[in-house]
Amino acid sequence: MRRSNGRCVITGLKAADAHHVIPQQMCRRRGIPVWDHRNGIALCKRTHDRHHSRLELIPYSVLPSSVLEFAAEHELGWYLERFYPTTDADD
Repeated sequence: MRRSNGRCVITGLKAADAHHVIPQQMCRRRGIPVWDHRNGIALCKRTHDRHHSRLELIPYSVLPSSVLEFAAEHELGWYLERFYPTTDADD
C-alpha cells in the first residue's frame, strides 16, 4: 500500500484493505509467492467489497506497472484482461 500512500486507488479515501490482483488461490496453485507486494493494490472497504461482488470492477487503467510486470512474469496477463475491464461500462 506504500505506492498509493495508504489511499484507495479508486476513491482516494484511506485504504482499509490490500487487494490481491491475482487471487491468492491462483498464486498458490501455480507456486507463485502469495505475499509478493507487486500483486497488491490499496482499496477502501467499499471499493474492495464492490469489486468482489462484481458490482463495480476495478479498471485495468488503475493497476500500477508493478502489477502488470508481476502478471507478465507469471504469464497471467490474460487474467488481468479478463477480470479488470479496459473501458468503463458507461462508455
